[in-house]
Amino acid sequence: MTDDVARLVGALREAEQCAAGIDRKALRDFVRVRLREGREADAALPVAETLQGADLVDLVPELVALARNDEYGERIRELLARIPFDEAAELVVPEALAVICAPRFNADYWDVWNQALLLHHLGYHRALRHVVEIADSSCNPDMRMVGEWIVDELLSTAGSEATAPPREKAEEEDGAATRNGIMVDVTGPMRRVRARKHLWSPDLAWDIARGEAVKRNFTIIWDSAVGESWMSLRRDGDLLGYLGADLPLLFCTAGLAEGTWPDPVVVVSVPSFTRSVLTCDRRILEGAFGSPFPPWELYPSGFSVQHLRDTTI
Repeated sequence: MTDDVARLVGALREAEQCAAGIDRKALRDFVRVRLREGREADAALPVAETLQGADLVDLVPELVALARNDEYGERIRELLARIPFDEAAELVVPEALAVICAPRFNADYWDVWNQALLLHHLGYHRALRHVVEIADSSCNPDMRMVGEWIVDELLSTAGSEATAPPREKAEEEDGAATRNGIMVDVTGPMRRVRARKHLWSPDLAWDIARGEAVKRNFTIIWDSAVGESWMSLRRDGDLLGYLGADLPLLFCTAGLAEGTWPDPVVVVSVPSFTRSVLTCDRRILEGAFGSPFPPWELYPSGFSVQHLRDTTI
């Protein structure tokens, strides 16, 4: 028996040494292909469990999709918990909501519940409250039932973070965009936009954009004839910012945010136009744009500048 144990230990160590030499990308590709094709999850997950959080980032879409499966849900939740909170919020939450909302309101109610379990396990309770909004607005009684489950079984045990409204920071009163890790809270700037929009018009937006284009060396892409709501500001084909035609609001790169823009423009510097890095008090956001958004749009846990632009164009 002792010899058998020694041989097994030796084989294990040899296997670990061999595994350590395997390229990390090869391991990620092995997991991705099998999960994406919907086969051999039993073989793929043990490999995924050898990966660190940085390696798992590239596998988020496949892992979130698999989380709807009862058999693998708990293992998926533990894997995704290895990714840092803020980074996972940017990646996991949009994927989970895509499962719920695509096609909108036609997801199986058990898929929705499993995605809710994932969000709860990772601590994204604002996103959970948004799922409840989606469920409550559905005509499907099963979806509304899941919303009740989330409130009764998940949010009720999530503590004050799940039920308290977003904390308002002193900087927001001054109109500053506040950062929490990679996220940018634009509640303050949107308050300023709401207060100043009566001073704004497409003609003024065009005049200011043309003046700044000369000083800052960018070009303006805007089709005023069709009433586009946003001007694209570019340099050598690279996107530098979006300036609102109907609102005095500029989302831009840090470089374009330097210096002073003419009043009443409210400038928000963002690290990305396509990643879900923005958060905002929904009431303030809707007040600035002058209309409510459907509950499945612009979820409170994070949305991108591009998503906001496409929703309001």
